Amino acid sequence: MLEDSADLLGLTFAFLGVYLSHTLRKPFFDGVASIAVSIVIGAVAVVLLVETHGLLIGEGAEPELTAAICDEALEESGVHAVTSTTTVHVGPEEIVVVLGLEFDSGLRAPDIAHRMSHIESRIRHRHPGVRRVYLEQLLSGRIDSPDGNGRRPI
Repeated sequence: MLEDSADLLGLTFAFLGVYLSHTLRKPFFDGVASIAVSIVIGAVAVVLLVETHGLLIGEGAEPELTAAICDEALEESGVHAVTSTTTVHVGPEEIVVVLGLEFDSGLRAPDIAHRMSHIESRIRHRHPGVRRVYLEQLLSGRIDSPDGNGRRPI
């Protein structure tokens, strides 16, 4: 809409500039019309820059949406905490979500994978604008290791 209005305004200025220059035999009006068209183009560029700035730098999702997504992840049994959250708009209606989740250390890998799949499905179902969900698992508590220091050998 904005671009179409600017097009029509620019065409009007150009027409008036050429018409007045030719009719009055004063090329001054053509130059003034050219400057007016340039001002219209510059104004539209500034408006578009302001409107799309967030998309260019990776604007995050609204805090309400981020909080709702974290709450939904915490609804899953075995999830102790959401340790990190990142959301990025990659398009006007496309959001990428990255969550760090802390799981119960007693869960086995297949159980964690099932829970992560369920969380991802729930988020996508409840929030259609979320296109991609990346989940990172963290285990709570100490990890049993052969040397007893809580670290796994490399």
